[in-house]
Amino acid sequence: MEGGEYYFNVPDMTQKESSINLLLDSLLKARKKAKFPSNAKGFDEDVNLYIAHLLYAMSMPNYTSITEQYISLYNAEVRVLADMAEDKYLKYFILKVNADNLLVHLGIFQDLTHRQNKKDQQKDIDSYINDAQEFYTNAAQLNKKIYRRKTAIADVLSKLAKNLTLYVKVLSYMRKDFFLFLNRHEDSEFGIFLDHMKLYEKKMEFEQKQNMFLDLYSQWLKKKSNILRTKINNICNELHTIDPSFNFKLE
Repeated sequence: MEGGEYYFNVPDMTQKESSINLLLDSLLKARKKAKFPSNAKGFDEDVNLYIAHLLYAMSMPNYTSITEQYISLYNAEVRVLADMAEDKYLKYFILKVNADNLLVHLGIFQDLTHRQNKKDQQKDIDSYINDAQEFYTNAAQLNKKIYRRKTAIADVLSKLAKNLTLYVKVLSYMRKDFFLFLNRHEDSEFGIFLDHMKLYEKKMEFEQKQNMFLDLYSQWLKKKSNILRTKINNICNELHTIDPSFNFKLE
């Protein structure tokens, strides 16, 4: 990061260049499939480069180790983290990495929503998109304040905020290529990154089911029906399967 201490070590610069070119080529093909070619709504080759570099950075194990303490899926928590940051560069970093995190998980991993029904799923997606747009916009504004001028990265963040839904769609078209890229990655440390992703996905699944359990239990306290009892016990069994330490059952 410009002017700050938050950066990601890349062990092999030759490998980095070829990998980014591979990701960039995949991204351009995905944009064509998504009917959102480069410069369709203004100059945005800079966004292509940003996304390619971001995807490569996220494949590095040290990316997760540096960012995980600053990332949250809850808007209020991100705002608190940013507000508590006394260093202006850290505040900018927090906003940017949270926006990046949402962009990639919405487009590539597609693992942020409850899988209940289409209506709930769309509501959740819209909420995450709004959060990412807010974080990118605020990060762009803060970047300009830090450097007291309009910067290239601020332009990129602003473009991502403006057309986030379209960039999420583009990434959904390149997700297969990205996973193939991960599988071909020969760095032995990459297994650490995949392990982090599995733990993250397991944590997300548990939190989503836990929220469902709390909602159902709240309903049961008001109306103790057998249907609700069955639903609660079923969700409790699922929670226990994910985390054996969770033990609850309505008799």
